[in-house]
Amino acid sequence: MAVKEFNVAVALVFDDRERVLLVRKRNTDHFQLPGGKIERGETATDTVFREVKEEVQLELNKDSLQLIGEANGKAMTDYDAIVRAQVFAGDAEGNATPASEIEELCWYDLNEKPSVRLALVLETQTLPMARDLLANRSRTNVQVSSLKESFQ
Repeated sequence: MAVKEFNVAVALVFDDRERVLLVRKRNTDHFQLPGGKIERGETATDTVFREVKEEVQLELNKDSLQLIGEANGKAMTDYDAIVRAQVFAGDAEGNATPASEIEELCWYDLNEKPSVRLALVLETQTLPMARDLLANRSRTNVQVSSLKESFQ
């Protein structure tokens, strides 16, 4: 039997304190980046804009959005499947608010021990990308968002 694969696009969105936005979907107990499955006929960029708007009510800035890497691993909801995530970073406008299938969101300080359960791919692959991005942002066009936190 062939292994199922899900192609997704996710976004690294930072607040003005350089914390990254994480979401927990309904009926799950792990936090992950906002984003979702790439639908037929959609580009990864189209997906990340759509999913971030649907899930957390934020508008990504098209001029700041950059693909920063890919993360691969077991899917959180289907352990027999592999998820292939294209990871984007960029500025966002608005107040982050849980919507759609999002039960909860939080702002995670990359320099602290997590107080919530993190998805394995997030913890082992995408958060290291985020740390590298912040450490090297002066050499890239990606700016840390001036997004104001909507709650603690």
